Amino acid sequence: MTHGRLVCVVGAGISGLAAAQELLDRGENVIVLESSNHVGGAIKTTRVDDLIFENGPNSFPSSATEIMELAKKAGVADRIISADPCSENRLIYHEQRLKRVPTGPKDLLKSDLFTFWQKLRILWEPFVAQRTKTDPESVAEFFFRRFGAAPTQTLVDAFVSGIYAGDARQVGIQATFPKLVEMEKEYGSIFKAMKAKSKNRSGAKMTIQSFRSGLDELPLGIAKNLGDRLRLGVKVKKLKQNPKGGFILNVEG
Repeated sequence: MTHGRLVCVVGAGISGLAAAQELLDRGENVIVLESSNHVGGAIKTTRVDDLIFENGPNSFPSSATEIMELAKKAGVADRIISADPCSENRLIYHEQRLKRVPTGPKDLLKSDLFTFWQKLRILWEPFVAQRTKTDPESVAEFFFRRFGAAPTQTLVDAFVSGIYAGDARQVGIQATFPKLVEMEKEYGSIFKAMKAKSKNRSGAKMTIQSFRSGLDELPLGIAKNLGDRLRLGVKVKKLKQNPKGGFILNVEG
C-alpha cells in the first residue's frame, strides 16, 4: 500500500536493489539512483563467446534462502544452476602453482598447501577457547583466532572475495557466516560441531550455485522489475534534511 511518499534508494548495488524490491513489494513509491551505468555493484559478469567470467563474486551457497527468495521476486529463480560435482575438488593458486584445497581433517594431513606446523595449528582448533567479547568481529579475526594465520591468508581471503567480493578484514562474521558463530557458541569448536552434525546429517547437501548466464542475472532481473523507477547515471551530490519533513537530495546527471 502506497503511503503517499517517495522513497529514494541511493545506489543500485545488490543491497540497494534488494531494498528497492522489498519497498516495491510493500507498495511504496520508490526510486533508485545509481551514479554509474551498471547495476549490481560488485557483481560484474563478462561474457566472451560461450565463456562466462565473474569479475566480482562468482557464486552463492544453496543454503542462502534469502537469495533464493530474491531470485523468485526477480523472476530468475528458474535460471539457478548448481555447480558440477567435480567443483568439490577446488584449487587455489599458491606459491606459483595450483594446489588442491583440503575439504576435511584427513585431506589436511595430506595437503601440500600448508606446512607441518601450520597444520598443527589448524588441528589445534578444538582446544581454542571461545570468544567472550561481544563487540563485532570480522571474518579474518574469527578464522585467525580459531585456525591461525595460514588458512586465513591463503583460503579465507579468496573465499570471501569469491562470494562477497569483499575484504575478510572488513566483512563481519555475524553478517556473513552466522552459522559458524552459532557452532562455536553451541559446541565450543568448529571441528567439534562439524563432527556432531555429520553424525546427524539429513536432507540435501549444500551446493554452490549461480545463474545460467552469470551472477548478474539477479540484479538485472530486479532492475527489470523496477523499470523507470531505476535511474542510471545519476549521482547524489548532497543529502540534507528538509525542515518540512523528509530529505532533499542534490543530484547530478
